[in-house]
Amino acid sequence: AEKLHIPEADTRYGYLFGALGAGAILGAYLVGKFAARKRSGLLMIMGAMTFSITLFLVGFATNYFVALTLFLIIGIAAVSQLATANSLTQKLAPESLRGRAVSVHMFAMAGTQAFGAIFAGRTAQLFGISFSLCSGAAILFFFTVGVILFRRSVLDIE
Repeated sequence: AEKLHIPEADTRYGYLFGALGAGAILGAYLVGKFAARKRSGLLMIMGAMTFSITLFLVGFATNYFVALTLFLIIGIAAVSQLATANSLTQKLAPESLRGRAVSVHMFAMAGTQAFGAIFAGRTAQLFGISFSLCSGAAILFFFTVGVILFRRSVLDIE
């Protein structure tokens, strides 16, 4: 966040995104390992919870190495949630509707990301990057808690 005071031209800025990518690769490996345990719903929810909590912490990070570690965890969590959701969409959709289900899922993901980016950018302009990160993380956290409380069956999806 802005509290790290790292200009975009600084190599450390690139390492933050490198940590995100390394986390994504590690997350893809872990998703494959976890898939054998047949708890895909739990993995998806855990990924969303971990992502939201870690993103919230990034909003307060003032130490570069702490931020680097948090970005690594965000990469793992993001892939855990997104790859599992994509897999479940394909697995749970009837074969005759699978192509349509995946395209609707991808369209919904792309559309909500665009609206999220507009919200995050405007919130950052008005209140700062840290507030924007924390508010987005809080929205995801409470949405995920809502799924846990009101759609517990998601946790049991294999």
